Amino acid sequence: MKNTATDMTADASPYYPPRQRWYTKLWYPWYALRRRIQLNVLTDTFDLPVRHKVLLGMVVPALSFRWYGWPLLSWVLMAAYGLFVIGFFVFIGLPAATLSLSVIVSIHAASILQMQKRALTGASLGLRILWSLAVFVMVSQLIYSPLCRLLERRWFMPLQVAGRVLIIRTNAHARDVKRGDQVAYRIGGRIGTASLSWAHVSEGYGLGPVLAVAGDNISFLTNGVSINGELLPRRDYMPTSGSIVVKENHWFIWPRLDINEHGERGDAAVTELMTDLAMVPESAFVGVPYDHWLWRRQTLP
Repeated sequence: MKNTATDMTADASPYYPPRQRWYTKLWYPWYALRRRIQLNVLTDTFDLPVRHKVLLGMVVPALSFRWYGWPLLSWVLMAAYGLFVIGFFVFIGLPAATLSLSVIVSIHAASILQMQKRALTGASLGLRILWSLAVFVMVSQLIYSPLCRLLERRWFMPLQVAGRVLIIRTNAHARDVKRGDQVAYRIGGRIGTASLSWAHVSEGYGLGPVLAVAGDNISFLTNGVSINGELLPRRDYMPTSGSIVVKENHWFIWPRLDINEHGERGDAAVTELMTDLAMVPESAFVGVPYDHWLWRRQTLP
């Protein structure tokens, strides 16, 4: 007696559709999403003018690998690109963010080089290396450096203060700043002189609480500083006498500086310089620190 099941298997047509796997239904949401956002336009092979295809391959990192016979590598590089972009934002201001940015630029540059692979056929090894370095530099300086500057100017920037990195919200408005708020601001280079001593401050950024706003009266005392009659603790190098009134469109923020001494100690020159720096114009405003950056609470020094 013949084994029917065996005979059917032996005589089965090679065109008989394969049995659906148990995990096939798990992919249905992904297929629906691809149709919804037309992701297949980016990943499937399709007819486009060569110039459009080249442009799209240069703009979308790792897409060119799929078009030139490396679909799995394309997906791996796209996933790596996305993960390192997330890492860049998570660790911004830290060495890990610099590493993430380097990997991001490398993947994008490799994608562009893949589009130019045929044009480099027959080129010497030295020429290929030089061109690869040139593409890396161009991608870094023409795409990612401007993007990073835009992020710092419009949304956030890292600022190193007292050995720690704080993320500053740069889309805040100076008009919303109140007395007691922490403010990041630009510091211009200044020179202070007193008697035969002098002090110099290089350009950079400062961060500190707003002690007084426009119109407030400040009196310097030996045991502190009085703001509109309210006594506050004295800061390093503050004057011990005298009074000032905060000018219009200015804040009074006592600077936090690292003092490097050379030659004779000139406390008077440092005091003069820091008092001048403490009068911060609103035009120097950079932003205010976030209370949290992702899951990290930002502790101010």
